[in-house]
Amino acid sequence: MNKKYITNLYNIGKLSQVDIHFANFIADLCKEDDPEIILGAALVSHATGQGDICVDLESFSGKQMMEDQNDDIPVMLPKLDQWFDKIRKSSVVGKPGEFYPLILDKNNRLYLYRYWEYEHILAESINRRIKQDVKKINASLLQDSLKRLFPKESEPQHSKNHINWQKIASITAAIKNFCVISGGPGTGKTYTSAKILAILLEQEHSEPLRIFLCAPTGKAAAKLSESIKKTKQELNCSDAVKRLIPLETYTIHRMLQTIPGSPYFRYHSENLLPADVVLVDEASMVDLALMSKMISSIPMTARLILMGDRNQLASVESGSVFGDICDPNGMQMFSTEYSKTLEIITGQKLEPELEHKQENEPENKPKNKPTNKPTNKIAPLITNFTKGQGLPDCIVVLKKSLRFSETSNIGELTQAVNNGEWEEILPLLKKKGTPQIKWQQPKDLKDTYNVIGKKIIQGYSEYLKENDPLKALEQFNNFKLLCALKLGPLGVYGLSRLAEEVLKKEKLILMDMSDVYPWYRGRPVLITKNDYSLGLFNGNMGITMPDPKQGGKNLYVFFPEASGGVKRYPTHKINEHETAYAITVHKSQGSEFDHLCLVLPDKDYLVLTRELVYTGITRARKSLMILGNEHVLKAAVSRSIDRTSGLRDALWE
Repeated sequence: MNKKYITNLYNIGKLSQVDIHFANFIADLCKEDDPEIILGAALVSHATGQGDICVDLESFSGKQMMEDQNDDIPVMLPKLDQWFDKIRKSSVVGKPGEFYPLILDKNNRLYLYRYWEYEHILAESINRRIKQDVKKINASLLQDSLKRLFPKESEPQHSKNHINWQKIASITAAIKNFCVISGGPGTGKTYTSAKILAILLEQEHSEPLRIFLCAPTGKAAAKLSESIKKTKQELNCSDAVKRLIPLETYTIHRMLQTIPGSPYFRYHSENLLPADVVLVDEASMVDLALMSKMISSIPMTARLILMGDRNQLASVESGSVFGDICDPNGMQMFSTEYSKTLEIITGQKLEPELEHKQENEPENKPKNKPTNKPTNKIAPLITNFTKGQGLPDCIVVLKKSLRFSETSNIGELTQAVNNGEWEEILPLLKKKGTPQIKWQQPKDLKDTYNVIGKKIIQGYSEYLKENDPLKALEQFNNFKLLCALKLGPLGVYGLSRLAEEVLKKEKLILMDMSDVYPWYRGRPVLITKNDYSLGLFNGNMGITMPDPKQGGKNLYVFFPEASGGVKRYPTHKINEHETAYAITVHKSQGSEFDHLCLVLPDKDYLVLTRELVYTGITRARKSLMILGNEHVLKAAVSRSIDRTSGLRDALWE
């Protein structure tokens, strides 16, 4: 191997210019002209740029790669032993815990130092939290809370699975220092979170609990606030407790208090957040760096509750943190001891496959049979489990979707996509007499545009004819075009432009097509950067309209408020934004629409994954149209996001 080969990897698109510059920087730093070390540096730079936390040298070692597009002679990458030995001996590479530009661990994973540190801080904090004692739980008060908040008549006895997973999640969050709640759309994550807060507030406290509710984006934070506000009024608890349930929500950045012009926050490991409870919604969207900074700023004595959907898209930045935390096999596993505790508290028998024998448990340990009703003798059991156990006992998966029934076509498709089995998916897409799902394979771009054009007119005409801003916003969210890509004729920009052309032709909008960012009545707007001065956040969507109360002379952009009303801003005050007839699947996370059209590109891309398709189709409540050929869709659901990291090993081995 020689340095020319690394340059050729750049020429054929295997490495970026940034990767080459970083590799040369490392070479200059260590004053070594060793191509194996330079290659390792280039690969780790490329890996982090692709969303990985590190590069697994073993996955590259001994592989053949073409040196040039027109060269039939393959070049063999270094064998692992040789490569590992050279990198290990380099003056710029250290072991875990040492301070060097690159870190090489015992499992042949090569990291940039800062990513190794982020991963180490996160894993260490989680492992400490699951062993940390929490404040004493009053068993009698807990039982009383559970009886009122989860009455018998609400138990899902009609279901084959009688387990009330929302109740299990609430118990776990109450008696654990660290709790992870994963669930698909409509499984009641935010509904459960309000009950968790009520249970915690009903415990005896010398001072009111300091509770922080947060999410990675402003839109997700606003939705969490809206959901909590709606849910807490329905809770069977005192008005005093309801008043203590906070409605204020934060983005994670605002909660930690960003320092302008700096990657650091006001709250960190040396200046902890003054919190007793921190609840994070849409945690699957949080990248490694932000999760590490957040968790290190939260006191060990505080309860940390992460909520999300482990099957959704991972964060835009590096890592698939929520998925790595949830567990390696996607299975719900409790220790035998914790299963017994839950059975006694709830009076419900947990499924045998949910029990996970811990290493120190005897093979033939007798199991207590569950009672038909909760017992009053649970205090010793609760005391035992507030002293910390393993990570499996901290994770609860909500399984019953209240949005999709067991016979729902969208629900069936969601499960099939999640399984990644094309043989399950294809019959559902081709099944006749299913008005909820429609799959079309246009023959070319013109045919695709014709289909989309009809959906645009059908989906957007109603809101464009409405004069009341609140009603227009409600009608606008009845339908949405979702794209996998931003660029190209079937990306966000191309389809938003198509929508303007179609709607102008139908005389539903009046605009000058020559303007790059024209303001016109009916223009939908997506905020792309947080503006705290206006209270507008990345992901917020609004409609451009005249104010009917002012005679309709000037245009404003109207946005929905959590209170149920609207807020308006003059168009000249709206800064970072884009036209939003179509949005990416990434931007749609946390949103729901009655009717949805998911548009896939006409050829396969690596960004098309099972998680993207799953996230897209689960935004639909009532009907779903998928536009895309069979080859592209099949490739997408067969490809799962697999970001390389050491976090799973650090938490689960």
